[in-house]
Amino acid sequence: MAFDSDYWHALDKQSAQNLDVSPKDIGISMGAGDVLQGIQSAINMGAGTVELGFTGRAKGSLGQGSTTPEMFGTDKREAIRQLSKLNDINVTTHASIGVGNLSGMGQRGFERQTQADTLNEIKRTVDFAADTTQGGSITVHTSEFPRTVKGQYEGFELYPEEEKKAPIYLVDNVTGEIKQAITRDTQLPFEQKDEHGNIITNEKGEPEVKLMDFDQFRRWKNKTEGVEWDDETAAQEFFRSQLSQRKEQMNFEKRRWGHTVKEMKEQVDQFEAVEKSIDNLYQRDPEAAKYNAMKWAEQMRAAPSPTDEEKYKDFLENPIKYLKEKKKDFEYQKKYYEDAVVSYAKQEKQMDQEMERIVPISQVGMERTSETLADAAIYAWQKEQAQDLPEPLFIAPENIFPESGYGSHPEELKEMVLAGRKKMVEKLQQRGMSEGEARQIAKGHIKATFDIGHAYTWKKFFQAEEGESFKDTEKRFNKWLLKEVDKLNEEGIIGHVHLSDNFGYYDEHLTPGTGSAPIKEFVKKMREAGHTDPMIAEGGAQATEEYYQAMTGSWKHLARSPMYRTQKWSDIEDSYFGQTSSPTYMVGKYVPSQEYIGTEKGAPFWTGLGLE
Repeated sequence: MAFDSDYWHALDKQSAQNLDVSPKDIGISMGAGDVLQGIQSAINMGAGTVELGFTGRAKGSLGQGSTTPEMFGTDKREAIRQLSKLNDINVTTHASIGVGNLSGMGQRGFERQTQADTLNEIKRTVDFAADTTQGGSITVHTSEFPRTVKGQYEGFELYPEEEKKAPIYLVDNVTGEIKQAITRDTQLPFEQKDEHGNIITNEKGEPEVKLMDFDQFRRWKNKTEGVEWDDETAAQEFFRSQLSQRKEQMNFEKRRWGHTVKEMKEQVDQFEAVEKSIDNLYQRDPEAAKYNAMKWAEQMRAAPSPTDEEKYKDFLENPIKYLKEKKKDFEYQKKYYEDAVVSYAKQEKQMDQEMERIVPISQVGMERTSETLADAAIYAWQKEQAQDLPEPLFIAPENIFPESGYGSHPEELKEMVLAGRKKMVEKLQQRGMSEGEARQIAKGHIKATFDIGHAYTWKKFFQAEEGESFKDTEKRFNKWLLKEVDKLNEEGIIGHVHLSDNFGYYDEHLTPGTGSAPIKEFVKKMREAGHTDPMIAEGGAQATEEYYQAMTGSWKHLARSPMYRTQKWSDIEDSYFGQTSSPTYMVGKYVPSQEYIGTEKGAPFWTGLGLE
């Protein structure tokens, strides 16, 4: 007997759109407190998938809410593994939210120690995941380094005049230290040259010098040298020109003081010759020696002025002693100027080194990020093999917030994943693996976690077009966002999904369907792209005792299964201001006498009689 298997109860409210999603496809994150208690709570909520996360770094403290993977020993890990197995629960993990980036970005720039600490934080999450899960994602937050949005991503601006005011950072590619921040309104003086490269002078014969800002400098170089630079390369050359000007000054000072040193050396040599001559004469005729010393001092302009009576008197009484002391003064001055020459030479050399090592921040940042990604993914792959897990353990960098830096834009997330895979291939090949096998392993062990709530916060920076309504701007933004999702899926970037809602300003973690993010459309895109893995609903805006609503609300909003709930009038949600209390009631149009009555041809209970 044929009948419609898509049966809906009298209390049911069908989803407006068939997204081919069931409650089993949407799980919940448990990111605070004891993870064993967290998974037990999630099971009680009816979750089919649970993401276990941590909040602390280094040594944790459960009492202070700073949890780390190492706080949970083998007994709890085994309990989690058995619970998930017995209850058919899929478990994924999230590295500590205290990990802010993979690049090692710190206060002064990219720090190797910070990068190493981050890798260790990921490794111990990998260890935990290998002991408790069957494989799957290990999500890691990313806010890799500062960058400008305006001018790089069409239609977006972080703040008014961002393109002009935002610094373009330059770093030392060896130490990782931030050396300079160039803005478009920074100005440098440049000498003016004619078409033959000769310096133009004014009527006084002085060189003409003009102040140029960043954009003027780029246009000037493009015109005179025929170059086409992007912002970062132009900033790099702009700073090199600044260093070059300082180097010219250092070189001038070095040559000036070098000339003085030469003169001082000649004078010291003269003093030494005179001193030797006078010492020899003094053995034969002391008075003649004193007379010669006086004459030599006057001739060399080393004698004191008669107006300085005290010094002049000492000079007349003992000109030989005075001459010797004067020689010491000249030797001291000579040493002083020699030190100055050496100092300027060192500064000149240091500027040469700076000009050679200065690069845009993205160059060092992407290298450090891909290193950490590759090393973490190799460790996950090795751990997965050692413990014979049925599914790959993959590292999943997550897009965070636009203002947090590189990694939040979909294009940046893609670049990060591809760069990490490339670096992993290189490292595996160094171990003797073939390129084809290495590519396959890298693709399976570095994928992105895409958070639709985080991505939706780009909305506040999306620029409206002239005459456009708020509604039209929102539609255009949603169209852009969903197109970016398509592009990520086309290149196989997304491996894990986080669901939460907001209104486009901040990541408030509203229950999906209670904000304005296009979550249904996003899930549909993911399903069309073949993404069948469970998605994680992340709570945060819900009251502690109603945290489950992040998941159940997602079921209601997305899954082909309605949610039922018994309530009291005193409940805030669905209540009359929470002022009265009455017996529990059922939400929805519930007619007991009509339940289970089949009215369509072929339906069960064709008699039309209710079960009661």
